[in-house]
Amino acid sequence: MYKIILMSLAASAFITFMSTEPTRAADICSLLTQKEAAELIQAKVQEGQVSQGMMPAGPICTYLSLEGDASLKYKLSSDKDIKEEGLFDSAADIITRQRKARRNATISGVTLDVKKIPGDDTLWDGSNLWVVSGDTLLLVTVVHRTEQTFTDMAEMRKELRKERRQCSIKAAEIILERTKE
Repeated sequence: MYKIILMSLAASAFITFMSTEPTRAADICSLLTQKEAAELIQAKVQEGQVSQGMMPAGPICTYLSLEGDASLKYKLSSDKDIKEEGLFDSAADIITRQRKARRNATISGVTLDVKKIPGDDTLWDGSNLWVVSGDTLLLVTVVHRTEQTFTDMAEMRKELRKERRQCSIKAAEIILERTKE
């Protein structure tokens, strides 16, 4: 049996650098508070750190646990940012391409559609939740620790994906509701 404390933050779908849009970027962490992030990943977290992402372009908010072994990260990319970046046409184009790329995936936990989430289109890729809502793409990535005991690595991976998916969905629901305000 394995007793696992997940220590990897390397599983990140984002390439980041410091933001050059301070007003817009500062607003992103107000969509999910530090307290809410801590409750979702069940760890004390540092204040949200803002950065600017690429592929797709958009501001990112990252909540990192005090121990550094868990995080909740989300990015908002508008159609305008996406189009200006020049790699994709829109948020809808990105999720369509993500779905197409994963259509034949044999990775356990990959779900092409996620129902019951506000938004126009959703995709869970086993690590990240992609949500298109209007002209915006929300990308949520959760890395959390667990002290559960598992009989094998496959069971551990399956359970962690399930927990991360649930946490990502809850975060997306909160964030999307606040983007409407």
